[in-house]
Amino acid sequence: GGDASRVTLVGHGSGAANAIALSASPRAVQDGEKLFAGVLALSPGPRFGQLRSKAAEAQKVFSANVGCAEEGDHEETCLRALSVGQVLAASPLRSAPWWDATAEGPADENDLPTSGGRRAGLLVIDGDVVTAESWVAMGKRDRALHVPMMLTAMAAEPDARPAHRVHNAAQYAAAVRSRLGSLGSFWTATRGDVSFADEALAQYPVERFSTPQLALEAMVTDVRHVCGMKRIAGMAASSGPEPVFMGVNFLRLSEPVAFLGLSSSGIAAATEENVMRAVAPGHKSTQAFHGLDVMLWMADESRYKLAPVDADKARNLQSAFDAFVRTGSPEGYGQFGPPSEYSFSWKPVKDSPNFDVTDPLNFPVNIDVATIGHEEINMSYNFNDEQCAFWARDAMDRNFAASA
Repeated sequence: GGDASRVTLVGHGSGAANAIALSASPRAVQDGEKLFAGVLALSPGPRFGQLRSKAAEAQKVFSANVGCAEEGDHEETCLRALSVGQVLAASPLRSAPWWDATAEGPADENDLPTSGGRRAGLLVIDGDVVTAESWVAMGKRDRALHVPMMLTAMAAEPDARPAHRVHNAAQYAAAVRSRLGSLGSFWTATRGDVSFADEALAQYPVERFSTPQLALEAMVTDVRHVCGMKRIAGMAASSGPEPVFMGVNFLRLSEPVAFLGLSSSGIAAATEENVMRAVAPGHKSTQAFHGLDVMLWMADESRYKLAPVDADKARNLQSAFDAFVRTGSPEGYGQFGPPSEYSFSWKPVKDSPNFDVTDPLNFPVNIDVATIGHEEINMSYNFNDEQCAFWARDAMDRNFAASA
């Protein structure tokens, strides 16, 4: 069953990065036929970034971990015989990537970057399936496939598993400086040398947020997800005729939950026992965290509660996703009902005035982003432009911005 001409790739997290990479791959067209007609990417890690040489280093460690390196000419046969469980247990990416002896400090997609932190791209730029970094590949007008795309992020991605828990402004500033302090300073014509950490705190003043924890999570969300996604969306929209949509989801739970993992049973009521079993023991998640978008789409409300107004908005979001899968646009009928109020409010990223990607090495600006909130969906053509321009400063961008 189904319509082979209307296949849509849908992915979440690393799966969303896979979907974006495949849309930019020369292999996405076979014998003149498109393999899929659209991409829906939920909370993608927007950077591919792992060179083949680095992947080869990881392969050596992996093969040694499973005992196949000593098989000589039969190493490949040994590797192919591994079970899924053996592969997952031995993967060096579980520690992302500890085989790099020259790096210092942990790499954590739920934390701010730091100098020398270990980093591993989600995918390998092998020159065959994946030919270039994400925003470079998406900016090529001659890429094999141009299809409608929809990219979304949650407004507080790390709230499922925060790297820091801060309760006041002093703790917030200390957490930011503990990570960004190692990045030193940058020079400006008007202020001279400016500390990266101090500028980050100025870009995300604690007074602007309901809690210091939310200020920190917003900062991490921008550098790990939103800013890189804006770059991908801008480059994809500027290089082809198909519409590209982007949204940031601010819907929240009315009651806290314990985040146990990314699965259909991954959240539970925030009882004392469940909270201690959480991925971040002791933490109760209430914000728009990584993974909540999938649960909202699947309408699995048996494990969480939304305020009545948010429940309605969640159904509107579900309808917009369904319509995109069916038509390549949030406008129109979804599988489960008529157009929602989001259908005609969610505009493509090029809809903003003065849409501009003429300086892709700095940052695309005037990207029309849908902010999905408690009351309605709003289009913002300058959503966090100033903050994303800060993260895109030369050294920061090459090494840290939007990495995952």
